[in-house]
Amino acid sequence: MSFDAAPSDNLYMKGLPPGTTEETLRAIFGVYGTVVSCKVLASPAGVSDAAALVRMSNVSEAQYLVDNAVNIAAGLGTPVQIKFANSGAKGGGKGMQQSLGGQMMGGACGGGFPGGGCGGGGGGDAAR
Repeated sequence: MSFDAAPSDNLYMKGLPPGTTEETLRAIFGVYGTVVSCKVLASPAGVSDAAALVRMSNVSEAQYLVDNAVNIAAGLGTPVQIKFANSGAKGGGKGMQQSLGGQMMGGACGGGFPGGGCGGGGGGDAAR
């Protein structure tokens, strides 16, 4: 699957260090702008690195992270990939299910991200 999504404030990241938490994401990426919301995704069996969805406060902050992913990865000591999250064709582009290969972002948190992630950024009506 290709992640050639249009620029937006929503980012998909993979290759993050094992044990990455939402607090860690806010600390790392908050240096580059305002992290509106974030969600660490469950890793499939046999995968040790972490993946996450991070929403920045605007497209230019997100674009900076995409453009400087190599430098950010060097600072973390792991080959992090940062790309724009696919908005998906369903739900008017509000959910991020497509960027997860069809995996829903439910879980204990429920709201926050449109589509069910954690954090403080939005209504979540795409999950209904």
